[in-house]
Amino acid sequence: MRPVTRGDRALFRPAVVVAAFYGAAVIALLGTHGWDPRFFATIGPEWERHDPGLRKQADGAIFFEFATDPSSAAQHRERRRTARILYPVAAHVLALGHASLVGWSLVAVNLAAIPLGTEILHRLLERRGLSPWAALAYGAWCGSGLALLHDTSEPLAYLCALVGIDAQERGRPALAGLAFLGALLTRETALLLVAPFLLVRRNGRVAMRWLAPLIVLAAWGVWLAVVALVGTGTMAPAHEKPIPPLVGYLATRPLDLPVTVLCLVVPALIVLGWAARELRRQPGNPALWAAALNAFFVMWFPPKTAAILWHSGRLATGFVVATLLAEPLAASAPRLWRVLTLLFAGSVCWTVAVIARYLFWEVAP
Repeated sequence: MRPVTRGDRALFRPAVVVAAFYGAAVIALLGTHGWDPRFFATIGPEWERHDPGLRKQADGAIFFEFATDPSSAAQHRERRRTARILYPVAAHVLALGHASLVGWSLVAVNLAAIPLGTEILHRLLERRGLSPWAALAYGAWCGSGLALLHDTSEPLAYLCALVGIDAQERGRPALAGLAFLGALLTRETALLLVAPFLLVRRNGRVAMRWLAPLIVLAAWGVWLAVVALVGTGTMAPAHEKPIPPLVGYLATRPLDLPVTVLCLVVPALIVLGWAARELRRQPGNPALWAAALNAFFVMWFPPKTAAILWHSGRLATGFVVATLLAEPLAASAPRLWRVLTLLFAGSVCWTVAVIARYLFWEVAP
């Protein structure tokens, strides 16, 4: 038998598997939808085949608007939409400002971001002595896949966060700060993953070198202030009454409920208690803080977020990343950590179901 070479190992890795899967899905969807990339942004005639009344139009339509003309969109969209500027601006730049290319560039950014994030997570896991194939749990996570299918910003946000974590661990604070800022400018909820790695050191003390964290947070604060001064509407979503944890999931659609409970609610409960226990032993571990914060965040999703897995899954992407990077969890209960990894990866079945729905039904059931 021919020995396995370095080139073979380079081809057989999680990022390549993820890229092949999503690449094939995107080609299949484009081929069955008139090669119109606007379908992914939930606009255009190909989207109307599935949603005649445009009742299911999603955030991709807003990102498309910003990517086509950022200045015009900022004038009449809510401030919180303008605050998430990096993804549409990246697509605008990639399209060279041509409106006809924006649909393609939005898809291209996410199609590149998910495998790249998977590759960086692969390397971070190797550095921690964990199985690098656990990175498939991030690439296959339904939140990543559904973000790609609907042109939203989570793949780019968490790619930036992973680049920042990797750069920080390799002693490159300037790159880390820039990447962390990119994550915050793409999706504000990335703060729950970014902040622990930005502020907490493994020696159990808050970072003594305050310059990099201050620059990142100050730059983000300046951007939010600018948006607040020149933008319209509110910075936060519509106000909802405070609710106890997990109550929001009572609004989950029956169709979404099994996957939501198995892949999101149960893991969040496990990780929150698990991370709290491990933090007593390692209070300076940023990955444990990130896992606990993101698990707590998942438990408090409001009804509008928890109602549909497409919303809750995307917002829980940081929880998946933090859990995979928390090596104390894997060290203290490796079997349980592997079970959670398999649950995250298994959520790809939901993405496959959504792809099949668009391929084989003119009107989405």
